[in-house]
Amino acid sequence: MRASVVVATYNRAASLRTTLEALRGQTAGEFEVVVVAGPCTDETPALLSGLAGELKVVTTDQRNLCVSRNLGIDAAAGDVVAFVDDDAIPEPAWLETLVSAYTEPELGGVGGVVYDQTGVRLQYRYSLCDRIGTGIYDRVPHDEHNRVGADPFVYLQGTNMSFRREALEQIGGFDEHIEYVWDEADLALRLLDAGCGTGASTAALIAVAPKADIVAVDASSGMLAQAAAKPWPSSVRFVESRIEDLAAAGVHGPFDGIFAAYLVRNLADKDEQLRRFRALLRPGGTLAVHEYSVRDSRIATAVWNIVCTSIIIPSGRLRSGDAALYKYLRRSVNHFDGAAAFRDRLRRNGFTAVRSETMPGWQRNIVHTFLGQGPK
Repeated sequence: MRASVVVATYNRAASLRTTLEALRGQTAGEFEVVVVAGPCTDETPALLSGLAGELKVVTTDQRNLCVSRNLGIDAAAGDVVAFVDDDAIPEPAWLETLVSAYTEPELGGVGGVVYDQTGVRLQYRYSLCDRIGTGIYDRVPHDEHNRVGADPFVYLQGTNMSFRREALEQIGGFDEHIEYVWDEADLALRLLDAGCGTGASTAALIAVAPKADIVAVDASSGMLAQAAAKPWPSSVRFVESRIEDLAAAGVHGPFDGIFAAYLVRNLADKDEQLRRFRALLRPGGTLAVHEYSVRDSRIATAVWNIVCTSIIIPSGRLRSGDAALYKYLRRSVNHFDGAAAFRDRLRRNGFTAVRSETMPGWQRNIVHTFLGQGPK
C-alpha cells in the first residue's frame, strides 16, 4: 500500500525544516512527501527550493488550511494520505504504524496520539465531537461513536491523521469554507437553508448552530440582496438559484441538515424535490420543513381565512398596491396537504422517524414544523 504525507505550511521555515528531517527518518520504506506552501514571506520558499527532487511542492496564494490540504490530496499519489503539521516531529515508526493499521477495507481513517512540545505530556489521546461542534476529550470512544450518524462521533487530530485516498475523494475532501479550526471534524454540521429569503431563517440556524457551515439558497435576487447586506460570519454562503437547480448552481451535498421554510407548498413537483433533498443529506441527516398546513382542522382553516381576508390581503395591498401575491398565499395554503398527509408524503419519499409539531397561539394547527431523517 503506497503512502503520501501532506504537510501544509505557512511562515514556519525553521520548524518545517525539523519536520522534514523527521520524515527522512521514517521506517515506512518508499513514500512521498507533499508540501503545500501558503503565501509565505519567510525563508520557506528558499528551503523548499533547496529540496527540489526530494519532495513535491505545491503553492497557493490562500492562507487556508483546508484549501492547502485539498491541494495536497490532489497532488498525492498514495493509496493512503497522511497529514502532519509543519511544527510536528513524527517518530520514526509513525507512518509505518499508520499504514499497517489498514487491514480492513471498510476502515477509512487511522490516527494516533499527540504529545506536546516536551515529548512526554499527552496533548491529545481521544477526540469526540458532537453535531454542533463541541469537542469532547475526556471520554473513551466506543463502537457507537464510529457509526454513521453517531452523535458524538470520533474525529482525528490534524497533526496525526491519515485516510484512504478513496474515502477522501468520496466526501469531496476538506470543506474549504473552513479556514482553520474544526477542519478535522468538518465543522460537525453542514446545513442547507433552502428558500432563505431575506435571511431570517439563516439567522435562526446560526442561533442554534453557530459553528455550522451554511449554504443559503433563494431564487429571488431581490431577497438575496437584502440578506447579503446583513452582517454574516464567513461560514455562511448565499447562492441565487431555483431550488430545483441546485446542482447547476454548484450546490452539492452531503449536508447534515436541510431547512426549508415556506417552500415545499410552492413547488410544482413536491415529491421529486423531497427525493432530491433526501439525496443531498448525509445518512441519518435531518430534513426540517416549516410550512403552513390547515386542512386537518376546520377551526384552523376558518382562522386562516379570516386572518387572510381581514389582515394579510388588505395589508399587502396597502404596502405593495397589488394583492395578487397575498391572494395566492391564501389559496395555496388552503390547497396544500394536511399535516397527516404531508407526514405520509415524507415517508413515501424515503424519510424515516417522521414527526411534526405545530406552533402555539393563533398559529396552532396552521403553521407546523415537520421533521424527517434520511436513511442511515
